[in-house]
Amino acid sequence: MAIGESHAHREHHAIQARVIAALRARDPSRPLLIGMEMFQPHQQPHLDDFVAGRIDERELLARTRWYDAWGFDFRYYREILRLARRERLPLVALNAPQAIVRKVGRHGLAALSPAERGQLPRELVLDVAEHRALFRALLGIPSSPRHGARKDDPHRSALETMLQAQVVWDETMAERALAALSATPRARMVLLAGSGHLAYGLGINLRLARRRPALRQATLLCLSTEREARVLRVARGIADFVWATAPEGRATSYPTLGVAVERDPAGGLRIGELAPHGAEAARRAGLQPGDTILAVDGHPVGERAELRLRLQEKDWGDRVELRLRRGGRELALRVQFER
Repeated sequence: MAIGESHAHREHHAIQARVIAALRARDPSRPLLIGMEMFQPHQQPHLDDFVAGRIDERELLARTRWYDAWGFDFRYYREILRLARRERLPLVALNAPQAIVRKVGRHGLAALSPAERGQLPRELVLDVAEHRALFRALLGIPSSPRHGARKDDPHRSALETMLQAQVVWDETMAERALAALSATPRARMVLLAGSGHLAYGLGINLRLARRRPALRQATLLCLSTEREARVLRVARGIADFVWATAPEGRATSYPTLGVAVERDPAGGLRIGELAPHGAEAARRAGLQPGDTILAVDGHPVGERAELRLRLQEKDWGDRVELRLRRGGRELALRVQFER
């Protein structure tokens, strides 16, 4: 069972946890694996340690470098991981190595070294016309024959390398899911990934079916309704099941400062910019590009992950006390997270 999500939607992850728990309860004697797009192969030992109870959540985040490697607030996935730990359900890291995917997305498969190519599945099927059309649609690019027709069109080249990166993701996740299933007799898997990797049966699910035609699989997509809409209209064939959820927004997300930061050589984290959306609380409090965050609620921060770990303790209605450096002087600001 593959469940497609919007990564920053609380309800989508609650649904995933609910489905996993139901499948576990339905047949406790049969192994149930949880395959996750959110983790890469080198992180697998840390997932094993977490499920076995050898490390706690904070240590898992540190060892996997969660906020550098994945980036979304850990609270979206916390209940799923806690469920896996309670029930001793193996977590399977499905994603391709991040550095390789980025390289493919920028320069294409041809830029990979033999060692890098060796970390990917041998078979990467790029010429699926329906998937190519869907990929363009997801990016908002019209499927006109004229668009990108010239071989020297830079947009055409960028689109092709991005498509190759998407295929690398999908093929790798399919191969790793099947490897985990093959290694565990009678196993089932709930596979968690972004909806773009599963819609219309053209992503991971297509690659699974090609590798193992007899595999029984189904896809559930969690899809948000439009604001003020009472009915969710979807295209026929988008998935086997669709679960309509609340619109995306503050009601379904966790608060964030919405600032891009980098390490300041003098200590702390310098704010490069405030995001167009999601930085309302920071703007109201008076944060500015060029400010350096020195401490959060009295705790010094020198790494992005430290900042994110402190902020993940906050929800709507909470406030955070920041100590900043601005223009050679220090000051304190209070940020209130209001819906």
